[in-house]
Amino acid sequence: MRYRNAMGVCVAALLAMGWANTAQAVTEENLKRYAEAVDYLDRWRGDRAKLDEAHERLTQLLIDEPDFAPAHVEMARWYLMNSHNNEAALRSLDQAQALDSEFPGTYVLRGYIFGEQNRLQEAHAELDRAAEIGTDNPWLALNRAAVFEKQGRDPEALPLYESVFEHDIDDPKAWPAAKVGLINLLARTGDMQAVEAVFLRAQVLKPNAPDQVANYAVWLASKSRFDEGIAILRGALQRGSSDVLSFSLFRLLLGRATLALSSDRDTARVDFDEATSLAQSFGAPIEVSFDVWAEQTMREAESQQ
Repeated sequence: MRYRNAMGVCVAALLAMGWANTAQAVTEENLKRYAEAVDYLDRWRGDRAKLDEAHERLTQLLIDEPDFAPAHVEMARWYLMNSHNNEAALRSLDQAQALDSEFPGTYVLRGYIFGEQNRLQEAHAELDRAAEIGTDNPWLALNRAAVFEKQGRDPEALPLYESVFEHDIDDPKAWPAAKVGLINLLARTGDMQAVEAVFLRAQVLKPNAPDQVANYAVWLASKSRFDEGIAILRGALQRGSSDVLSFSLFRLLLGRATLALSSDRDTARVDFDEATSLAQSFGAPIEVSFDVWAEQTMREAESQQ
């Protein structure tokens, strides 16, 4: 399982996964370091500072507790996030396995790496081992689904993505990954109704998450359904302000204005003016007039033809 930022949950997770002696032996301070490092890695979205914070905690933890296998697994994750360094990550996983061959996280992550390297049978073997030991780590299902996809076995990947999407809603990395995997797989089949159903279901599962509304609206716009996407964003903003919603509405208004330029310049101007007002509200003012923007946009469109 992923380890949350609450130390009590972290300890409970370790105890449940067969690390009773180690969890009791590791100092409270180092368990706190471990939980914080995992949380930084789970919530990393390209922010260098989060990786640095995680590395600092894992480094100190491994100095103090070099036999703590879960920390070696998290260091492997850090290598992958920091520089896609598969070899360094695999070395860390080898260390974790040498310390405790029954820790399932080692095999889950190694299965991911082997999948990325197209060592698909080896990936399955690693994931099988994790399953045999027993774990509720959602990445076991997600990594297995990714391997199935590479093998052209989409029908077997689909329920794995669906399971994580429905049941691991609070996982900051696994749930978004399941949603993306599910959408991409369904989109390949051409079933846009099923894709749309995923976006709608995500809003039910996360009813207070503006980003889920924004994601759906942007997807609608990508299918030339600008009016629907804009209406949804306006409705959401009436219920509560959000920079994510405002920025998404700004994007869709400019997109619709661009489409309208060649046929209905007055309508394009209305959308542009609203987008300009929104840009002011989140501190990114548009410094050009409508006429200048329209001329630049038309010129760019002509150059791409």
